[in-house]
Amino acid sequence: MFLDLLCDNNYINVSIKFMKIVGTETAVYFAELLNIIREVVRKKKYNEQGFFKVDRKYIEDRTTLTKEEQYDCDVILTKLLILSASPEDLDVVRVDLEEYAKILVDDNMKCIKSEKKKLKVTTADRTQQKRAGMATTFRKIIEGYELPENLTKALSDWTDTIIITAARPINKVIINTFIEKVMGYSTNDAVRLEIISQATVNGWTNADWAINSYLRNVRQGTTSAVTLPEQKVSQGFAEQAF
Repeated sequence: MFLDLLCDNNYINVSIKFMKIVGTETAVYFAELLNIIREVVRKKKYNEQGFFKVDRKYIEDRTTLTKEEQYDCDVILTKLLILSASPEDLDVVRVDLEEYAKILVDDNMKCIKSEKKKLKVTTADRTQQKRAGMATTFRKIIEGYELPENLTKALSDWTDTIIITAARPINKVIINTFIEKVMGYSTNDAVRLEIISQATVNGWTNADWAINSYLRNVRQGTTSAVTLPEQKVSQGFAEQAF
């Protein structure tokens, strides 16, 4: 038991030089990331581009850094060109060990310290990370419906838009409700695409508004999508425009 307490697995070795540049939290985070990389390489759990999946909960247990704090560390490491995250999943990352080594062997600390000012995580950085994380979550929800590729892409474009434009916070319930209502309204993919397009263009999360807008276009002859017999939809903002 005493030997287990002294085991290397219970410690994280941090580069003091690197810590002076990126701060304690990021240095500790990256040191644990290096431990993970060692296992990833040993077990060959990376893809052709060198990306691998990060277990945020495991890192939090090891370092006490929350998922959000880990993402802040990723921002700093990305600015140093050491880390890059997959655009589809923030938890899938790649580490450039050569860039990290360059920092460790660079004796020009004045140059490094001047660059340190650029490493501050800004509100814009956090907003971008949050939006990317939401996009990843919503994309997984969409893929779970196993729809044709054109519908999957259209829904992904819709969620990417409303993440930025929605007046109120959006969540999984809103996403699922929208998808199920649109899919339930029609079995015609052309109609579904037109409805999703209406929601995307207008930044709507309410499927009824998008359906009503689509029906208005049908009546006005401004859509080429073939419509099925109309189903009753609840009164909404778009319907009031008729």
